[in-house]
Amino acid sequence: MMNIMMVTKIPNGCNMKMKIVVEEEYGYRYWLWEVKTKTKKSLKGYFQNVISPKEDNYWYCVGVPTEHFIGDWKQIEWEEYRTLLNNNEFDGSAHIHEHHDSWIKFPNL
Repeated sequence: MMNIMMVTKIPNGCNMKMKIVVEEEYGYRYWLWEVKTKTKKSLKGYFQNVISPKEDNYWYCVGVPTEHFIGDWKQIEWEEYRTLLNNNEFDGSAHIHEHHDSWIKFPNL
């Protein structure tokens, strides 16, 4: 099954850099995603657009996240991921795997 990868852009006017801690495929890999966005809501909309099923009614994060999402992605180890979460050193958190179980969330949104 072939999955068409498309990286779309967040609308112009981006003015804040957000730090998102990401778990990929239930502990397969961990990431720190730094991305410029206008608002948390616009980033959430962008994320939902990326993971939405396309032509084959399916989305899967094949390869690396940079093949799907904009921004800077740095692979991190479990210990760093856990430290970031425990110390609240992030703006949001996400899980990427398939379209039906991927999500992004922000405190107070």
